[in-house]
Amino acid sequence: MKDYYTEIFEYINTLKIIDTHEHLPCREEDRLQDLDVIQEFLAHYFNSDLISAGLPKKDYKRVVEEKMPVIKRWKLVEPYWETAQYTGYGRALSISAKDLYGIDKIDANNIEELNNKFLKTIAPGRFKEILKDKC
Repeated sequence: MKDYYTEIFEYINTLKIIDTHEHLPCREEDRLQDLDVIQEFLAHYFNSDLISAGLPKKDYKRVVEEKMPVIKRWKLVEPYWETAQYTGYGRALSISAKDLYGIDKIDANNIEELNNKFLKTIAPGRFKEILKDKC
């Protein structure tokens, strides 16, 4: 009888990346095109950290749904970012900003620069570059 566990384990060990339950599209062409860095950051669990830190749900809704300048939406988030940035999800965003975009600290002084750099990652080929080459 075959030892399927060993066979599967040995095959998995040959893979460079294993999907560890990511909230990412499988293919670049499935990635949302009409979003900015704030919408991206708040699309997953970090939004709960901000709400727990005091961001009113009505303001959260405005931040992710209304079309207004990034800096104006950041001003709604920033007071709660000051606390939530130290959670596991907040740290992951800070690390991403630094490692992917060269932004040392996410704040009002550089949120527009961060957004501009983020928007460039929506260009064809950047998905692979970030997820396969960088990660």
